[in-house]
Amino acid sequence: MKTISVLTKQEEQEELLIDLICKVENPELKAEYLKKFRKLLSQEGPSLSPPPQKISLNTTLERFSRKRDITLHDLHSEVKLIKKEIVDLKQLSQKLQSENYEIRQDLIALKPSSSQSPTNSDDESLNPEQALCLVKRISFKKWYVKVTIFVDQFEFTTVALLDSGADLNCIQEGLIPTKYYTKSCESLRTASGKSLQLNYEIPRAHSSTVGIFLKLF
Repeated sequence: MKTISVLTKQEEQEELLIDLICKVENPELKAEYLKKFRKLLSQEGPSLSPPPQKISLNTTLERFSRKRDITLHDLHSEVKLIKKEIVDLKQLSQKLQSENYEIRQDLIALKPSSSQSPTNSDDESLNPEQALCLVKRISFKKWYVKVTIFVDQFEFTTVALLDSGADLNCIQEGLIPTKYYTKSCESLRTASGKSLQLNYEIPRAHSSTVGIFLKLF
């Protein structure tokens, strides 16, 4: 039978003192410490501590190999983990459906116009519930567009980010001189109701499309 010897606290302290004395480099100082340590042991007399206990290794292993009863906390943790996995799977499924719909729309756009007539007839035959499902899966698109900015006598051409969701439409900060914009206290929201951060506004500006100027308010 395999056994494990356990040292008492006093024996551990004695071994620690011996190790510390052995690390002293000065031979005379080391001899002096050893002499004092022997004297201290002789004064204490024989140790009255019980002999080292022997612990059976098999007994220890049996203690840890026992089956633990399932508690209510374990069941709650398992249910919580399963719920989280279900939510993750639902989100993944919705994402895959959205990507599948986008791919189908791209394929339809690539077909000739003559082949789109059956699709239009199919769309007309959709019931309201199917139409709502299609609207729910529409995703916003983003484009980089070359634009020309006119503010009073100031004019420049740059590339702006346009987003059909209206939450990322922006021009790089610093392109318009500060004298043409003012501090804004207005608030804007996207089509989904998300609040947008609005710091500055251009009070007098026009947009140009094919030579037609439109005043921006």
